[in-house]
Amino acid sequence: MASHRQELVRRLLASPTKALLYLAALRSGVDLSELPGGEALADERLEYDAPVVLEVGAAVLARHASAIRNDLERFSLYEQLFLAAIDVNDLARAREYLALITGRFPKAAADGSSSSSRVQRLVGMLAEAEGDLDGAQAAYAAGLTADEASAALSKRAAALHAARGDRGAAIAALAAHVDHYAQDAEAWTQLAELYLLEGMPQQAAFCLEELLVLRPASHLLRLRYADLARTLRRPATALRFYAAALEARKDCVRALYGVRAVAADLLAAGGGNAASGKGGGRDAAGDADAEAPPPETLRALHELAGDRLRAVYAAAAEGAGSGHERQASAEQLAVVTAWLQDS
Repeated sequence: MASHRQELVRRLLASPTKALLYLAALRSGVDLSELPGGEALADERLEYDAPVVLEVGAAVLARHASAIRNDLERFSLYEQLFLAAIDVNDLARAREYLALITGRFPKAAADGSSSSSRVQRLVGMLAEAEGDLDGAQAAYAAGLTADEASAALSKRAAALHAARGDRGAAIAALAAHVDHYAQDAEAWTQLAELYLLEGMPQQAAFCLEELLVLRPASHLLRLRYADLARTLRRPATALRFYAAALEARKDCVRALYGVRAVAADLLAAGGGNAASGKGGGRDAAGDADAEAPPPETLRALHELAGDRLRAVYAAAAEGAGSGHERQASAEQLAVVTAWLQDS
């Protein structure tokens, strides 16, 4: 890893233009081919590596500062180096780059803090890294005062509440955030996790429903929603989403277990609509469940899921390599087979 990193640094520093292009591509998150002059980096693999960013960026500033085209590129580079220093816990260097940034922006009259919400976010991040959570909270509050619509700041503020153990405040902050930024899948995910930690599965389910609208092809989201629906005593809905996960990812073991278990639950409760009343039942909060399949369909799903589980574990046992791996796979297959016979 070290030799690969050193070789990459050497190649990039052979040309300041190439180094700046690489750093710009990392900042923007775009493909190298989309950048003007990006063909010069056609042979490079674009991947974030904080030590490489620090070494290459510092070398460019020290030796090739004239290659930086304007102040916007210069201060974007300072910010990138600041974030890389935070990532490797080099707080002394992070302070140096932050000082270069804060010196450029005007101060607010009231408390002497920067009037730039972007700068306040960096000030708060450094304070967090230093363990000064009060200072971080003050920085984020100042930044939101300067720009109450800052998505990055509102998410940092919510994360800080969670880090301090104040999940109620974190939930309130994230709920306000997604009201303004309904397309922010990461925020919906964090909010769902916080609701689950607070024992509020109904609210978590709502968050997952919003995520499924944003990322309808994700088999992992379908699985999470199915698990939560089962927790909420909505077995027919759970079955539907386990099956949807299998549509997206064939032979997904977790989904196969889910189909098997939920089909067994519905059959044990009377099978099909008899399990919860014609047209589906309702959970503890009064929300309607989906309509359950008829008993013959449930029995077919139960059997099919078991067959596929046997096949998946048998294939794994057959393809096992070393003696230890082969033995472990065989034992796993035996356990699964015994469970399927009893379930």
